[in-house]
Amino acid sequence: MEGDPKQTPYQFPLIVAVEGGATRAVVAGDSIFLDNAHIDLLANRDFAIAATDWLLDRTQLLESLSGYPVSEYKLVMTSSQFQKTQWILLGGMPGGVLLLGGLVWLRRRR
Repeated sequence: MEGDPKQTPYQFPLIVAVEGGATRAVVAGDSIFLDNAHIDLLANRDFAIAATDWLLDRTQLLESLSGYPVSEYKLVMTSSQFQKTQWILLGGMPGGVLLLGGLVWLRRRR
């Protein structure tokens, strides 16, 4: 429904870090990723600690932040996103290949 403020078709997380002279700021468009239910998901705790260290200018703690090898990948999707992905992978991609192959076959047949 158009004009309904409750329905947003897409939501994108946005976090900005700004440094101007002696002032530093980290602005997050949403703080839900830092609540009790989400702080341990997707390295949110690591981000919060690193952002705090950067804001307090504790650069000696940030130097050891070179990253760590990823041993597990986690893909977070809603059920509707998962269903759309299934349709694309199981129907759209093979269908596209068949359609392209059919067009090439028709073109060469002439």
